[in-house]
Amino acid sequence: MAAVKLNFSLDEQVAILLRQRASELKVPASRYLADLVLQDKRRQQDQLAAEGYQLLSTDTATFVSAALPLATETWPEWETSPQEGSAPDTEMGNEGVK
Repeated sequence: MAAVKLNFSLDEQVAILLRQRASELKVPASRYLADLVLQDKRRQQDQLAAEGYQLLSTDTATFVSAALPLATETWPEWETSPQEGSAPDTEMGNEGVK
Protein backbone atom coordinates (compact mmCIF):
# COMPACT_ATOMS: atom_id res chain seq x y z
CA MET A 1 0.00 0.00 0.00
CA ALA A 2 1.35 3.40 -0.92
CA ALA A 3 2.21 5.78 1.86
CA VAL A 4 0.40 9.10 1.99
CA LYS A 5 1.90 12.05 3.80
CA LEU A 6 -0.40 13.91 6.17
CA ASN A 7 0.24 17.11 8.02
CA PHE A 8 -1.73 17.67 11.21
CA SER A 9 -1.31 19.16 14.65
CA LEU A 10 -1.63 17.45 18.00
CA ASP A 11 -1.80 18.82 21.49
CA GLU A 12 1.66 18.72 23.03
CA GLN A 13 0.65 16.15 25.66
CA VAL A 14 -0.87 13.88 23.02
CA ALA A 15 2.26 14.15 20.86
CA ILE A 16 4.45 13.26 23.84
CA LEU A 17 2.28 10.23 24.67
CA LEU A 18 2.29 9.15 21.03
CA ARG A 19 6.07 9.27 20.83
CA GLN A 20 6.50 7.53 24.19
CA ARG A 21 4.17 4.67 23.31
CA ALA A 22 5.70 4.25 19.85
CA SER A 23 9.16 4.20 21.43
CA GLU A 24 8.08 1.54 23.94
CA LEU A 25 6.83 -0.61 21.08
CA LYS A 26 9.87 0.18 18.94
CA VAL A 27 7.80 1.37 15.99
CA PRO A 28 7.64 4.74 14.26
CA ALA A 29 4.98 7.07 15.65
CA SER A 30 3.21 7.04 12.29
CA ARG A 31 3.01 3.22 12.37
CA TYR A 32 1.68 3.28 15.92
CA LEU A 33 -0.96 5.84 14.94
CA ALA A 34 -1.90 3.85 11.81
CA ASP A 35 -2.27 0.70 13.93
CA LEU A 36 -4.61 2.56 16.30
CA VAL A 37 -6.78 3.64 13.38
CA LEU A 38 -6.91 0.07 12.02
CA GLN A 39 -7.77 -1.32 15.48
CA ASP A 40 -10.55 1.23 15.77
CA LYS A 41 -11.91 0.15 12.38
CA ARG A 42 -11.88 -3.53 13.47
CA ARG A 43 -13.55 -2.62 16.77
CA GLN A 44 -16.27 -0.75 14.87
CA GLN A 45 -16.84 -3.70 12.51
CA ASP A 46 -17.01 -6.08 15.48
CA GLN A 47 -19.55 -3.80 17.16
CA LEU A 48 -21.69 -3.69 14.01
CA ALA A 49 -21.49 -7.48 13.72
CA ALA A 50 -22.52 -7.89 17.36
CA GLU A 51 -25.49 -5.57 16.80
CA GLY A 52 -26.44 -7.56 13.71
CA TYR A 53 -26.23 -10.86 15.61
CA GLN A 54 -28.37 -9.37 18.38
CA LEU A 55 -31.03 -8.30 15.87
CA LEU A 56 -30.90 -11.70 14.19
CA SER A 57 -31.23 -13.39 17.56
CA THR A 58 -34.30 -11.31 18.37
CA ASP A 59 -35.83 -12.11 14.97
CA THR A 60 -35.11 -15.81 15.46
CA ALA A 61 -36.67 -15.82 18.92
CA THR A 62 -39.77 -14.08 17.54
CA PHE A 63 -40.01 -16.62 14.73
CA VAL A 64 -39.58 -19.57 17.09
CA SER A 65 -42.22 -18.27 19.49
CA ALA A 66 -44.64 -17.97 16.56
CA ALA A 67 -43.68 -21.22 14.80
CA LEU A 68 -43.41 -23.61 17.75
CA PRO A 69 -47.12 -23.64 18.63
CA LEU A 70 -47.98 -24.20 14.97
CA ALA A 71 -45.38 -26.97 14.67
CA THR A 72 -46.62 -28.81 17.76
CA GLU A 73 -50.24 -28.44 16.61
CA THR A 74 -49.62 -29.80 13.10
CA TRP A 75 -46.86 -32.22 14.03
CA PRO A 76 -47.88 -33.76 17.38
CA GLU A 77 -44.95 -36.16 17.40
CA TRP A 78 -42.56 -33.18 17.47
CA GLU A 79 -41.80 -33.60 21.17
CA THR A 80 -41.83 -37.41 21.13
CA SER A 81 -39.69 -38.34 18.13
CA PRO A 82 -38.46 -41.94 18.36
CA GLN A 83 -34.82 -40.99 17.79
CA GLU A 84 -33.18 -37.80 19.00
CA GLY A 85 -32.55 -35.53 16.06
CA SER A 86 -34.75 -37.45 13.62
CA ALA A 87 -38.11 -36.40 12.27
CA PRO A 88 -41.18 -38.63 12.49
CA ASP A 89 -41.52 -40.75 9.38
CA THR A 90 -45.31 -40.57 8.98
CA GLU A 91 -45.70 -36.98 7.84
CA MET A 92 -45.97 -35.69 4.26
CA GLY A 93 -45.52 -38.98 2.45
CA ASN A 94 -42.25 -39.98 4.11
CA GLU A 95 -43.47 -43.33 5.42
CA GLY A 96 -40.60 -45.67 6.01
CA VAL A 97 -37.94 -43.07 5.24
CA LYS A 98 -35.13 -42.98 7.83
